[in-house]
Amino acid sequence: MLKRKIIQLLLMLLVAGSTQPLFAQSGVKTQAYSASDGQGGARLLWFVSPDRWRGGWRVEDETGKVLADRILPGGADPMKALPAESQAEISSLLRNIREQGNKKRTAVNEITFGIKVFSNWDFARAAGLAIELKGLEKRRTSFVVRRLDDSGKPDTAYLKTEPVDLAKAAPMPPSPLGFRAEAEKSGIELYWRLARNPLPVFAYVVEREYKGELRTLTDSPLVLGSNWPEKSPAFVDKQPPLESDVVYIVRAVDALGRRSNPVATGIFSPDLFALDAPMDVKADAVKTNTAEVSWKANSSSNTAGYLVERSYQLSGPFEILTPEGVTPGTTSYKDKGLRPGTTYFYRVRAIGARGDTGPPGPAVMAVVRGEPVPAPENLTAEAGQTRVRLTWEAVAAASGYHVERRTGNERPWSRLTGMPVPDMLYDDHTGYSPGGRFEYRVLAAGYDGQDGKPSRPVEVMLQDTVSPAPPRFIEASGEGGKVWLTFAPAAPEEDTSQVLVLRADQPDQQGLVIGDPLSGRGRQFEDRWVEPGRRYYYRLVAVDASGNRSDPGEAVGVLVGHESLPRPDAPEAVYAGSPFPHVRLSFDEPPKGLRVLVEAQTGTGAWLYVAGPVTGREAIDLNPGKEAKRYRLRYQDAGGAAGPASKEAVFSGH
Repeated sequence: MLKRKIIQLLLMLLVAGSTQPLFAQSGVKTQAYSASDGQGGARLLWFVSPDRWRGGWRVEDETGKVLADRILPGGADPMKALPAESQAEISSLLRNIREQGNKKRTAVNEITFGIKVFSNWDFARAAGLAIELKGLEKRRTSFVVRRLDDSGKPDTAYLKTEPVDLAKAAPMPPSPLGFRAEAEKSGIELYWRLARNPLPVFAYVVEREYKGELRTLTDSPLVLGSNWPEKSPAFVDKQPPLESDVVYIVRAVDALGRRSNPVATGIFSPDLFALDAPMDVKADAVKTNTAEVSWKANSSSNTAGYLVERSYQLSGPFEILTPEGVTPGTTSYKDKGLRPGTTYFYRVRAIGARGDTGPPGPAVMAVVRGEPVPAPENLTAEAGQTRVRLTWEAVAAASGYHVERRTGNERPWSRLTGMPVPDMLYDDHTGYSPGGRFEYRVLAAGYDGQDGKPSRPVEVMLQDTVSPAPPRFIEASGEGGKVWLTFAPAAPEEDTSQVLVLRADQPDQQGLVIGDPLSGRGRQFEDRWVEPGRRYYYRLVAVDASGNRSDPGEAVGVLVGHESLPRPDAPEAVYAGSPFPHVRLSFDEPPKGLRVLVEAQTGTGAWLYVAGPVTGREAIDLNPGKEAKRYRLRYQDAGGAAGPASKEAVFSGH
């Protein structure tokens, strides 16, 4: 943010110009400044982007008198005044100019270069953009900076400053305003704002006086520009002397390298880290009626000790347990004589070198231990179908009880209670189970959160309450006037001790048990108590050795056929040609529950179905043909079974 503001201000400076922004022939707007020392001396600074440099510069007064014949960047004497890094930067710039010729450089490089020119007088001189003149005639004059070509002759581009009185010293830049200092953890923050100044001021020099010794804190002028946020520090001394009085001094530096009169401010520099609350604070109940608070010592050497505080509530109020503090090397404190089962909250503060205390750290909790509670006695267990009920005798010093269970002597105990139960009764809802052996025990919980010794274990044998799966049908038949069912038990087959057969008249009915229970090894069932022509629905139920029944399986429907079908009499066959050729067959009405099938044979061919099944006295053959044809009848039951054939009736053709 600060660098962006500096670049914006410098762009405004370079584009707006002031006195005589010439170089009009080249289209470049530039700036030149001058100031007199009142003794016939003056400083001059001008700025032209490096891509417009040629063979250097000549400085004249307004009469044309040459005051400096040729000024070139990279001069030996000016370069000596710069650190090696700045010398290398200017040397690299000159090489690039020679290699690239007139190729325009990027604007960002020009702005960065311009900031250094306007903020560092030595850098400007080494770049060939500034000069200090001596021994001039004390009169009012302007200065002209002419650009030279590669042969050292002036071209048409020049800069001219505002008139300056060489007999009168120009005012020095005004001192910064509102200078103040604030102590923060980041260091001593210095704040000031820029005073109005006729020449650009981008840089400042900051010094610190401590115990009579003056030290410059800015190795090179501090570049800030002319407008930075007043609420942001202009400079931060990140390593000030601690726990001491210090004085800070700041001077403004204008574009000609002239420094303002100093402004100073004093401040006590505290070690704010010395008051940081210690880290890793813990509180543990180490033994009966005692809690120990521990922490990690502060890294600051100015921490003089620690205060330990205690409260019954997290939000306080807290009382001080160590009013005199403990030494800075102490990292623990034992709080004795506490009430068992009581919850205490502890926090720790740091003490500074002047006896001041810092903010407390987060509070930590400890529950004080008491004497272990005894084991419960007379634990009993009552097993039901889906739960085991446990009861025991009360323990006087218990705040509640924990129940544990295991399934074998080699397996670990599992705790069934997340929080202690208050009563001497607990129901373990096991649900339906295949049976097995459980062991239970109970532990009393003290008010300090400690568990007492476990009770004697009690053993429980669980009932088998898991129902088996129902058998599945393999085949079902209703032929011959009876029903045959073939089935198989569900896996594992050993879970089925008996099979029950249920029969219903409708598919959505569960039905009633018929017949005696079948053995678990049985695979068939015969139902003779049925009527031919009716459909029955059957379901199977498995029963295990413990008497648990499965749900009824899927229903299967069976249509019952007749036990044996009678032979019908031969039909009577009569041909008729109207309204279309056909053979009318007449016969007796079939018995109840049966239907008539009509078959025909031509020549020695196969007997083919031609009409039916019908329940009346007639049938028609719609394709009698011209050859002789024989007809016969069969009875068919409701299950689709056909009986023996009747005698034949012969039709001789037409």
